[in-house]
Amino acid sequence: MHIDSETSQTTVPTNRSPELEMLYRSARSVPAQNLVERRKGLVTTNFDWNRFVQLAEMHRVLPLVYLSLSKLELQIPPEVESKLNQASLANSQASLALTRELIRIVNIFSEQNITVMQIKGPTLAQSVYGDLALRSAGDLDIVVKAPDEKSAIAILLANTYSIPLYPGGKVGTNVHVGHYVESRRTGHIEAFSVDGIMLEVHRELGISYLPFGLNNSEIWDKAKPCQIFGREMYALPPVYQLLHLIHHGSKHGWYCLSWVCDINEFIRTKGDQIDWTELFRIAGRFKMLLNTQAALTLAKRILCCELSDAVQSNINSDQKIDLLCNMVTKMHESILEPHSYEHYQHRYRLAAMDNSTDGTSYIFRRAVTPTLADWKWLSLPKSLAGMYYLLRPIRLAGMLVRNFVQKLKPERPKA
Repeated sequence: MHIDSETSQTTVPTNRSPELEMLYRSARSVPAQNLVERRKGLVTTNFDWNRFVQLAEMHRVLPLVYLSLSKLELQIPPEVESKLNQASLANSQASLALTRELIRIVNIFSEQNITVMQIKGPTLAQSVYGDLALRSAGDLDIVVKAPDEKSAIAILLANTYSIPLYPGGKVGTNVHVGHYVESRRTGHIEAFSVDGIMLEVHRELGISYLPFGLNNSEIWDKAKPCQIFGREMYALPPVYQLLHLIHHGSKHGWYCLSWVCDINEFIRTKGDQIDWTELFRIAGRFKMLLNTQAALTLAKRILCCELSDAVQSNINSDQKIDLLCNMVTKMHESILEPHSYEHYQHRYRLAAMDNSTDGTSYIFRRAVTPTLADWKWLSLPKSLAGMYYLLRPIRLAGMLVRNFVQKLKPERPKA
């Protein structure tokens, strides 16, 4: 069962708690009028306000939820309302700090003729949510052209940033092999300002072992200059922006509700600018058609995202879509319980592949693509970094053998 704009039920689906259902019905910048009464009906004597706040924090939607609840005549416990208010104010301050830092970095890069594209973060909050404070502040993500990556890192190190795995703050031949290995996998390098702001410098918009994702060479071909916060940056056209948001949420298995909110808010504000036929065509070319269909279905089912009949005609109604949506909502419910995020993410990715061949490719590439853990296992000089592609399968095989042996050992009797 799911909520849609045509139902007026106040009952909660049997597989959802009232706290998660309230979260789903409140995580919108513009609350749907037909959801108002249904939200009031959820707040019974059994409603756990502390768990609700914890879910909102973990799913990174506190600002949206606070805005939404402030428009309802609900009897919110004073300590809960105070916590929501304080968290919202703190997020506003963090969002402003991110925006100031983004402008500073863009100015510095501009002086060195380095082109910058800003993704997600303050730009998305302002252009899609209409308010910097409504999207939870996290880190900054910028994209630079691959030939500019080393220069960009050198500039950051000269301007109050540090990169933990760069010994002595040096670049070039002194790049730490552990960071080199990890960045080859993720397509970005993480830098930290003296104020604690994390800046991800992307040369790619994807993870190397995922078969689905945007074509990196095509990104800069499509990007256009525009004014953002009074500074010239580059931005992707709406179709590619939405596909990037879908790719980002999909690679993480939509673990956080905030990523589904991004989809809903983007469609709400920019849906009329999207050529949907073109979007589905490009999604198919980038091997992310199923991911796209699942993302739109999630946004509709849990956030009442308004999709036209033409858009819905491109979404298959089959068991695979239902499976993916059920995986996500189950994780949303159990996110406060002990669990393995990596295991969940891996299962979701496999289930979301367009075909079995892509799934096989993913398993193989994930098995041989080195990570930082491989460097920690055995540190090699950068000249031998290519050896990690051979060493990783050996390390993984060793882990499997050790786990198997541990399971064979008899349990010691308790004293």
